[in-house]
Amino acid sequence: MRTLATCLFLLCMSLQAFTQDSSAAISGDTSTIREIVIQGNKRTDTSIVKHFLKIDTGSVYDSVKVAAARERLKNTDIFSKVDIIKLVKGDGVHLYVILVEGLAYNLYDIGGEYYLRKYGDTTFWWRLHLGVEDKNFRGKMESLRLQASIWDWRSVSAYWTKPLFPTPWYFSTGLTLEMAPGQWTRIDQSIISGRISVGRKVFSHSRIFAGLIPYHEKREKYTIFKDTVPTVDSFRVNSRKETSVIRIDELFSYLATGTDYRNARFDPSKGWAFYSTFQTNALHPDMVTPYYQFVGDFRFYQPFIFTNHKFATRLQLHMRTKYTGEYHEMGYGAEGSSTRGYIRGQLPLNASTLRARDAGFFSAEYKFMIYHFPPMDVPVLWRINDAFKNLDYRLDGALIFDYCRIAPSLEDLLSIDGKVQSGMGIGGSLRVLVPNLQKTAVIDLVWPSDPRRPRGETRFVSIPTWHLYVDMVY
Repeated sequence: MRTLATCLFLLCMSLQAFTQDSSAAISGDTSTIREIVIQGNKRTDTSIVKHFLKIDTGSVYDSVKVAAARERLKNTDIFSKVDIIKLVKGDGVHLYVILVEGLAYNLYDIGGEYYLRKYGDTTFWWRLHLGVEDKNFRGKMESLRLQASIWDWRSVSAYWTKPLFPTPWYFSTGLTLEMAPGQWTRIDQSIISGRISVGRKVFSHSRIFAGLIPYHEKREKYTIFKDTVPTVDSFRVNSRKETSVIRIDELFSYLATGTDYRNARFDPSKGWAFYSTFQTNALHPDMVTPYYQFVGDFRFYQPFIFTNHKFATRLQLHMRTKYTGEYHEMGYGAEGSSTRGYIRGQLPLNASTLRARDAGFFSAEYKFMIYHFPPMDVPVLWRINDAFKNLDYRLDGALIFDYCRIAPSLEDLLSIDGKVQSGMGIGGSLRVLVPNLQKTAVIDLVWPSDPRRPRGETRFVSIPTWHLYVDMVY
């Protein structure tokens, strides 16, 4: 009996221990990730999704890590919607990553510009340009950009950027072919340029990259000679044209940085960003003056007291060590990182006299929402891609102030009485925004100040200059 009692006691103890171990195991299993199911990545490679997810089976479920993974996937700009659903089963946690891919093809550049001079004569002519991007080329987050322009200024370019996963490095290369007439002189320019660069992310909000730009330019300069030839009863004027050809081969090298602390890449309302570029042609300047150049660009965003109202400001400093002559002339005008209200390269008016080496640019915008349209499906297109379903449209307005100052030296640029050429533009803008696709159609109407007026006298022209383009300026 004693032996039987001892055996029963040992059996009970064993069962109790087994039960405790099983309960502990089950308790641990309910917090362990047993399965990750990725759905909706019709084009994107699954390895890319896993790279940004950074969560694997066998690890303990952590809501903070899951939230960070969701944010990383959203910031890729590949997916219009990201959901990570947790389902607890008897063996542990099952995660379902639900993805909706956005529009892979992006119309990143569309618009046109007009010019008032050609070959030194007063002539009105146009240039139209179009750029298309596949921002998820081959489904591996590679970017392929194709751009072209037509009419008198003809060009075609292609750029390819490849992330080197799983490292933070990336590689890019590109080629541009361009043919353009001279605005102020009788020349035709033919340009072939390439680009190759390597970069990487540093810290959480910054990146750095360096590269080379081989550059070849052919300039055909025309000189018109008019000879008066006597005839039997009058004189005849004969015109003859002589052509001289100049070929320039240069090699540019550059180092660039970018730091971005904005709350959003598209239409930010707060935060700041800073970009800088150091560039030189000193490796191989050919017949052009060797020079070094620095461009710093600071952008700041601040919400206003009213909902959907905000300020955006921009300050840019452009410095060179030498004046380059007619080659790579420093010029301001047109949309983008320049002074709106003027045509491209209109400032300074007398570049050869000013011999500009340094420039400063300031821009400010007061942005506000005019109307928020109800969500709607884009006819036909919503059947092709889910990104066109329930699109939000907004009509925004903006008040614009741009100012640039160009000088032959930094001392003149910063001096009140220095030798400078300045330009100013004030106006307004209407913008249709589609936040789901991160696209914007913009029309700016800006009145420029007359740069021919003497120093201290500001007068705006009566007819505004309009700029039509896609995507936000900054």
